[in-house]
Amino acid sequence: MSRNERDALIHQYLGRIRLIAKRMCSISSPLDWEDVAEAGILALVERSEQYDPARGVPFWGFALPRVHGAMVDFIRVEMLHVKRSGVRVLQDCDEGYGASCALLEHGHSEDLQSVDPSPEELAVEDERRRIAKKLMDGLSRKQRTVVYRKLAGEKPGEIARSLGIKTITVNVMSHQALKRMRVLV
Repeated sequence: MSRNERDALIHQYLGRIRLIAKRMCSISSPLDWEDVAEAGILALVERSEQYDPARGVPFWGFALPRVHGAMVDFIRVEMLHVKRSGVRVLQDCDEGYGASCALLEHGHSEDLQSVDPSPEELAVEDERRRIAKKLMDGLSRKQRTVVYRKLAGEKPGEIARSLGIKTITVNVMSHQALKRMRVLV
């Protein structure tokens, strides 16, 4: 495959990568979607160099798992950094709702230094908290519970078992909650 053909392949899928990054960041991530997209684009370039069209596999089918994985890995690493630095994405998120937000709680490992947030970071945190509360108040109690548990890293099957409902119901509720939250923003 020539360099021009590889460049054309990369250019063809840039829009899809940007869309995936925007969707990933719109759900719960305080990260900039462009940073996430950059991780995906780097993976796309890497896969374009490894791609062999003679094998009969469509390029996007070949590249997507690695692109998606690179973007998820980037978010995971950056969110760990955010958590360790003391910046909270949501605070007091389960107040009065009975849902667990242990993953979102403030905490530091003993081997990490605590970082006091600046006044600007505190203002941003307060604004995020206000927006998150407004968004969550627009949801039903069950939708809030599902969203909190998904943010805490629980799988839909685990949530369904603990609530006594079907997994598909958890997925539908999660989807409906995200749609409702997008309308409120």
